[in-house]
Amino acid sequence: AEELKRLPCARAADEPSTAALRAQLEAQLEGAVAPLAEYIESLRPYEELIGRDDAAYIAAFAEAGASGPPDERSAVGLAAIEAKVGECKAASDEVSRSLPDRILLGTFLIDVSTLKMKLIAKHQAAIDLLMQMVSARAVELAATVAIGFRDIDDRLACKADDIEALTQLDEFKAGVPAKTRELEACIEEMTQYYESLEAFQVEIAETSHSDRWAAFHWPQRLLAREAEVGRQAAEDKKNYEAELVVQQESFTKQLEELDTRVANFHQYSDLARVDKVVGIVADIKATIADFEVKTALFNKREALFGMEVTDYEGLQKVIKDFEPYALLWENAASWQRCNKEWLDGSFLKLDPDDVTREFEAMQRAMAKAVKTFKGVPGCLAIAKELKDDLAVFAVNVPVITALRNPGMRDRHWDTLTEVLRTELRPDDKFTLRDATEGMQLHDPKILPEVQKVCDRALKEFAIEKALDDMLGAWEGLDFDVHPYRSTGTSVIKVSDEANTLLDDHIVLTQQFSFSPHKGPFEERILDWERKLRMVQECIFEWLACQRSWMYLQPIFDSEDIQRQLPAEAKRFTVIDRLWRKSLKAVEATPHVLTFCDDADLLVAWTKSNAELERVQKNLADYLETKRAAFARFYFLSNDELISILSQTKDPNAVQPHLRKCFEAVHAITMHGKECEMSDMISAEKEVMPFESKIYPRGSVEVWMGEIETMMRRSVRHETEKGIADYKEQVRGDFVLSHASMVAIAVTQLDWTTMVEGAIAAKGPDGVREYLGTMVEQLKELSRLVRTQLSKLQSKVMSAIIVMELHARDVVERLIEAQVARTGDFEWVSQLRYYWEDRASPLGDTNLLVRMVQCTFPYGYEYLGASSRLVVTPLTDRCYMTLMGALHIKLGGAPAGPAGTGKTESVKDLAKALAKQCVVFNCSDGLDYKAMGKFFKGLTTAGAWACFDE
Repeated sequence: AEELKRLPCARAADEPSTAALRAQLEAQLEGAVAPLAEYIESLRPYEELIGRDDAAYIAAFAEAGASGPPDERSAVGLAAIEAKVGECKAASDEVSRSLPDRILLGTFLIDVSTLKMKLIAKHQAAIDLLMQMVSARAVELAATVAIGFRDIDDRLACKADDIEALTQLDEFKAGVPAKTRELEACIEEMTQYYESLEAFQVEIAETSHSDRWAAFHWPQRLLAREAEVGRQAAEDKKNYEAELVVQQESFTKQLEELDTRVANFHQYSDLARVDKVVGIVADIKATIADFEVKTALFNKREALFGMEVTDYEGLQKVIKDFEPYALLWENAASWQRCNKEWLDGSFLKLDPDDVTREFEAMQRAMAKAVKTFKGVPGCLAIAKELKDDLAVFAVNVPVITALRNPGMRDRHWDTLTEVLRTELRPDDKFTLRDATEGMQLHDPKILPEVQKVCDRALKEFAIEKALDDMLGAWEGLDFDVHPYRSTGTSVIKVSDEANTLLDDHIVLTQQFSFSPHKGPFEERILDWERKLRMVQECIFEWLACQRSWMYLQPIFDSEDIQRQLPAEAKRFTVIDRLWRKSLKAVEATPHVLTFCDDADLLVAWTKSNAELERVQKNLADYLETKRAAFARFYFLSNDELISILSQTKDPNAVQPHLRKCFEAVHAITMHGKECEMSDMISAEKEVMPFESKIYPRGSVEVWMGEIETMMRRSVRHETEKGIADYKEQVRGDFVLSHASMVAIAVTQLDWTTMVEGAIAAKGPDGVREYLGTMVEQLKELSRLVRTQLSKLQSKVMSAIIVMELHARDVVERLIEAQVARTGDFEWVSQLRYYWEDRASPLGDTNLLVRMVQCTFPYGYEYLGASSRLVVTPLTDRCYMTLMGALHIKLGGAPAGPAGTGKTESVKDLAKALAKQCVVFNCSDGLDYKAMGKFFKGLTTAGAWACFDE
């Protein structure tokens, strides 16, 4: 400012000077403001507290502290709440202590008091909410105590009106101490909550105070109530016991009176007064029932009083004595009623089953009554009279049974009219009396003719009902229609119930067709049988078509297959359209019986099956041409081969199927749009470069054959290269820098050469010297194993060491046997490798494998970095036997218990010769056609097969 005063106006307005002063001022201001920013950052930890929702914060605390399953969770405990309150108080005190009201930061004086008060208020708000939780829980516990004690008090205050109620009261009193202990525990917990409120100086409402102190008085009030109830219960028990004695005495007198009534019941002997007597019977039965209830009550109360239980045998005697009288008079009343209804009521309302049942029951009752009342003349006379009446009526029962059977139709009434030579067609006015007294149908001469017609009606009715039941059983039986993959159409499923029903109904309908009573339903039976057979054949053909369609649909869904088999694709498309149209129709009308009763549909499915069979045959012929072109296709199923053929436009899409044809080839490296093939990769990630590039052109079987040839050429090339490298490289470097099978073949070739050289040079001593060399080589491999090897290198080393150890064992046996010539059996019986001039399509010089008199060319089948079997002397003997058999064009069949290595030995011998070996697990389903296909593959591919089990 002083400098500005000394400056002339022109200079004061000079822009550079002003700008410099302004910059200096701004720099000083920025320096003064910097501490403010730092101080604001120091307050950042309080930002979350300021924005916190206190209610949600405390609710989350309560939820986290609750225990038990969600539907039975108990509230957070008092200790946890008090700890939380202490935490909030400590935090509040920390705010008070750490934050000043004002702070001077350079040029600025910061007022922090508002922030400080707000932070303290936030903590206090949380404390208030926590105290509200404590207060609410205290009030809740006080209410629980009051309600619990009040319920007990109210129950004890209830007056017991009888001994049962008094007993229930005693039982309740027995459980009162346990309930009281629970409530006293609540009082103790409540006290803790109220004391916590007092400790934190929280104001408690007056009503809450009242509830608290009322809870303390309840246990004493309850003890007084229990004492009062106990005195009253003892007094009531004496009164009720005396009352029971009085009631029992009164009951004894009533029972004696009832006994007298029953003993004098024989005086009722007038059948004309049956209605009055039946009323008396009903009155006595009601009295007996009432007495049974009373005796049960008396016995129960005697048990409650601890008295000896009375045996009311007198009542049982009365019941036994009265039973014959009741049976007699009740049946007499029933007979009078039924006789009138049956004889003079509408014949069409009679139910033959009900009539027969009631009539036979009355007959049995009267027969029993005649025996029972032999010494009671009046009752005996009634029983005999009723028995005679029933015997007279008995001839009418067959008439009811015959004419009222449910099978009677108009044709049967017409037949009866002809037989009886009188009109017989019951209507509402026709009665049994008309049939018997008027038409004498119960006459022994007429009744058989009537029964003959009615029996035929009943049997015809059985057929008619069975036909109706069969038709009804198909109601609701629909096809199960399910969407099929992503085809846009569906497939059907016929339930087991429908299949069972179809078979059962056809058998039953055939039985009806041979029945002598089929006459009225013959046409219906024939039509029903035709319908069932139509449905059966239609379902059979439909399901056969479905199986073929489901198999062929994904095949002809491929454009490649359509292009290669245009005629078959066209046939399948026609059937596919029919399929989709039929499935759309069945979705709208899924009822099995309705939909399949269609002759045109049956013809359509039959023709479709013939066409599909032709398509499958042509497809099989087509696959046979592909197999003939590339022999390894013989070892694939039709489905697997079709999967390959359907991807011919994109060679990369065939990659997943390579292992099915070349066991060790996991993938082939392809480059560019032309899919130039440069090398093959095993499952262990071993890379075997091709001798030259391959371009997949033409059909898949053609370039798959080229891959097979190139595989062998490349393995032979790498083997030849490996033989040359072995002479120049250190052995450990050689093993790790070459493919596994090449390393094994070359080391085995070297072993054979060195052993024969040692024998030729020094005999047994030469072999002994070579053993020392082998031990050193093994030590070198063991040191190499201890270094950092990749997963692939570890697998290669594992296979190499297995073969080297076996070679060492062989050399030790040669030393033991003192082998001096290369022609000795102990040496020639071993698997030996030679690189000799023997021309083949792969080259002029090739690897040969010899064992005894057998010589086999090395197959050059790529093996990858697969493991090798530990060779034992028994394995050597198996190899020698199998090699000898193959030498004279025979096969071998290793036998032995399960799990002893038969299959693995055969596979390992194939690896030793680099031959393709196809392992086939045989089963009962293997037929001559499958075996024929397999042998075609073996003869054209030159592969070995192991037919396991």
